[in-house]
Amino acid sequence: MSVTVNDVEIISDDGKFTENFNPKVLGDEYGDSKFFEDTPDVLTALKRGVDAKSMVGRKLENVIQKPSEDADETAKSQYRETLLKELGAPATKDDYVFETSEELGQDEEFINYFKEKFFSKKIPPSMAQEIVNDYNEYGTKQMEAQQALAEQQYNEAKTAYTKQFPGDSIKTENSTAYKAMLQFGNEDFTKLLKDSKIVDNVGDLDSWRKLGVTPDMLSLWNKIGKAMKSDDAIPDDGSHNSEDDGFASIYDHPTSAKLREERQK
Repeated sequence: MSVTVNDVEIISDDGKFTENFNPKVLGDEYGDSKFFEDTPDVLTALKRGVDAKSMVGRKLENVIQKPSEDADETAKSQYRETLLKELGAPATKDDYVFETSEELGQDEEFINYFKEKFFSKKIPPSMAQEIVNDYNEYGTKQMEAQQALAEQQYNEAKTAYTKQFPGDSIKTENSTAYKAMLQFGNEDFTKLLKDSKIVDNVGDLDSWRKLGVTPDMLSLWNKIGKAMKSDDAIPDDGSHNSEDDGFASIYDHPTSAKLREERQK
């Protein structure tokens, strides 16, 4: 049976749309519709309509409905938990597996802290791993920047120190600093100095650095040493070695004792 609108046939007896058919017959808002460009007949149009509705229905079945803006906190919290569950929220904090990084100062206590934080927020392990990766990348860059700055500062201080005490004079100055450290440093520090036998290589600033002693620290200890001794108390040639007897008792030299007594008057 054909369909005629305003004496114009738009559907023929075989159910096909005629060349006179225009989507505007459904309403002006459908005038630009492309639906009928590849829809030759009514039967095809009906099938596509049914299929489209079925697809919408299937999609709606799997949709997690977002609560309205004026919904209460309970509804919003349930919505969030449902989303996170769909994304793979863990059952326990042990579902998170992160490796520690000694370079970044991470230990088991550090990792467990963040596992508990992630679990309390129900963050899926895959998302948590991405956050940890970003954190470690940031931490590594910060650490590398700090190391580069420390290296630059050390090299600048080393250059200035060697200019201030050129040649063998650096041995004499560092020997004075070394003796002051032995006299006034704590037990652990003085043991470190003796065990390292740094006195055998007293003029090498890089060796001092390995012990955690910078040129600025050597300069400070040197000033302390000079304030507490006379020329007789500390030989000027810097030729001592770790086998010398009585090396650590330099501040017991009578001249040093006399100077201390005079300052205390």
